[in-house]
Amino acid sequence: MQFVTYAYNIAHVKISIAQFSVKWFLSERRKQIFERIKEKHGKVDGQDQVVSRLTALVVVFELLTAKHDQPVLISYPSENGLPAIARKALFVMYNFTRMCSILNSFKEMVSKNYYPKLVPLALLSSDMQRGVLMDFRPLADMIFSLDIIHSGNGSRRSDFTVPKICHWLTNFTSQFSKIYSKIQILTPATDLLFDELFVKIHLIKMFHNTMKLMFNLLCLETLTDM
Repeated sequence: MQFVTYAYNIAHVKISIAQFSVKWFLSERRKQIFERIKEKHGKVDGQDQVVSRLTALVVVFELLTAKHDQPVLISYPSENGLPAIARKALFVMYNFTRMCSILNSFKEMVSKNYYPKLVPLALLSSDMQRGVLMDFRPLADMIFSLDIIHSGNGSRRSDFTVPKICHWLTNFTSQFSKIYSKIQILTPATDLLFDELFVKIHLIKMFHNTMKLMFNLLCLETLTDM
């Protein structure tokens, strides 16, 4: 495939307004993502490989959000920056790396004896589990409501499509970001807070594994840091 047509729809009629090479498109997308990361996090020195992988993930995510019965539309790179769906894709990847960072930091602190080893969830008090789960309930509800919808006659059918997985990921990471900004995950090392910390880590592991499953279903690689 040498060229991608940029188009828009009037009803079901596709109208082309420009053509550009795939190589040029990816190069421009990469520049936009590079600038976006630089704007948010400062220096991007030595991150070329990460930016390249991130570009590939964002572009694939953009393509996967299209419904099967509609044309695939690709936003022409412009001075206005990344289109909304590309920004959402970037946000999904960023929040996944946040979860990776939390789990890696916890593991490192355990190795340094700052935290004790993670206790199995079954050994933690039910009251503690319920208390912590209330803070993370929007995320837990999204996981437990996955895939199954009920029809009027009481039967079940799968509602798991590729675009819906993509939209689920954007909504899930949006909820996670809101919770992350309000709740401290890695709390100070005190005996009174260890049980609460352990429940939080178990939940983060569940969220992390669920996102990995979604990425696998979409055949997307994952990034552990950015």
